[in-house]
Amino acid sequence: MAITERSVEVHLAEKAALALTGLLLPVAVELLLTLGGRPLPWAMPLAGSLALAVGGFLLPDAMVRSEAAKRRAAFRHALGAFLDLVHLLLAGGAGVEGALADAAKVGHGWAFQQLGRALDIARLTRTSPGRPWDSSVTNWRSMSSPSSPPHSPWPALKAPKSAPRSPPRPPRCATKEAARPRPRPTRQPNG
Repeated sequence: MAITERSVEVHLAEKAALALTGLLLPVAVELLLTLGGRPLPWAMPLAGSLALAVGGFLLPDAMVRSEAAKRRAAFRHALGAFLDLVHLLLAGGAGVEGALADAAKVGHGWAFQQLGRALDIARLTRTSPGRPWDSSVTNWRSMSSPSSPPHSPWPALKAPKSAPRSPPRPPRCATKEAARPRPRPTRQPNG
């Protein structure tokens, strides 16, 4: 429901309205046919009412599932484009925060709005970009497929860590090795 940005109240109202419409439509048709002198057997309007009521009750759920699947696919596509943009900006010398903000501003649509909103919240609250995402309009589990584990896309965006360095060595002249003469390498004749 959160992915489609529909409230539960509106969804339940649609379900009730469509179920009631499905329940009453065959009765209204039967009433018109009876007034016209062509009544149907009582089982036909009853079966039609029950079938249309169940269909009307389940139709909003199917519509929400379909829209959510479309939004998930669009978000995955937009996230891939966003990460590509961030990668290009980082390779071009931009800082992490600047690359994230610029990449979010370039894209259009619902997914980029969600990414931009999460980055704005992170900037305003001075937290990691992953934290507002986890508590944003939707959590990552609802954005990814139901079978995938929950995770955040943000850890992949951390600044690259350099390899741990060993402590710097003192200059050669300050060590005991520098005081000793070194043997010169001799060339062996190739033979």
